[in-house]
Amino acid sequence: MAAGRPAHTGPVGLFQTGGGAALQVSVQSRAGRPIPLRPLVGGAQADEQKILFQQAQEEISLAVPLRSVVLRFVYFTELPGQGFDGPVILAQAFQVGDDTPLFSEFITHAGSFTIGDDTYTFTPTRYVQIDAVYDPGLWLVLLGGLVTLIGLIMFAGRAPAGLGMAGWPR
Repeated sequence: MAAGRPAHTGPVGLFQTGGGAALQVSVQSRAGRPIPLRPLVGGAQADEQKILFQQAQEEISLAVPLRSVVLRFVYFTELPGQGFDGPVILAQAFQVGDDTPLFSEFITHAGSFTIGDDTYTFTPTRYVQIDAVYDPGLWLVLLGGLVTLIGLIMFAGRAPAGLGMAGWPR
């Protein structure tokens, strides 16, 4: 299946409607316990967040409320001036109220870093958006169209009087 080329299995059609870069983010304390993350815009607090980037240079931020830390992520399709010819994500961590980053790195593959006693783990990946359409009556529509086409071909060029309508009132 590719964009613009749906896959069908019986009455179900699958259509790729989008996709792009994604990033899985999690934080663990020194004791190995997960520390919840919360998106700054939309979404719910969870031990692991999956960030979906819709376009290049999109910025998405997560809060780590228990640590007063904000994580900032910016997706780039490439940064040749920085030595990156493919997709790369800028990851930064800030203490709330401070403009100086605690951490600032470009991410191209899975890795982790430590702030205080906590380990922050990033896993870049990809995502695909798929729409599934269930249409059990598609074959009926096709059959109806075929019957209509056969009828049009059979009676093409005939006058209405020649269709056996003699018993109809005039």
